[in-house]
Amino acid sequence: MSVLSVWDDAKSRFVPQEVSITSPTSSFASRVAASALAVAKPVYTTSAGKVALCNATELSVRKAFAGLTVTSAAADGDSVDVAYSGQTSTGHSGLSVGKAYWLCGANVVSETDLQAWIDAQASDTPYRQLGTAVSATELQLLVGDVQTT
Repeated sequence: MSVLSVWDDAKSRFVPQEVSITSPTSSFASRVAASALAVAKPVYTTSAGKVALCNATELSVRKAFAGLTVTSAAADGDSVDVAYSGQTSTGHSGLSVGKAYWLCGANVVSETDLQAWIDAQASDTPYRQLGTAVSATELQLLVGDVQTT
């Protein structure tokens, strides 16, 4: 078990939470890409059942968020592996261990940069906590509830 920093909506602050860390390579879901996708990118499920890069729309962040890519796809129709909540997403760079990270549009934003991102957005822009960095290249996904600016 590891202790990670997790956002608590009721307390409006980060709180420590003990979680079990899964193997980074355990049971990633193989999905079909809607377009070319790089590693460590947030994706949502389209109405066609494919995964596409998240954007700032309500659909991609709030309703259909799928996870983070752990492999890349060169084009529409290619297979891509996706990490879900409870799994460890790999392929990131420059993460700060123990810090929370958030899905903000098509970006993964650190807790340090979250307020600046919120301040730059229109009212009611959705965002959500993704998880906590367990290394400079790995993010333990503990996907939180959607919040709005």
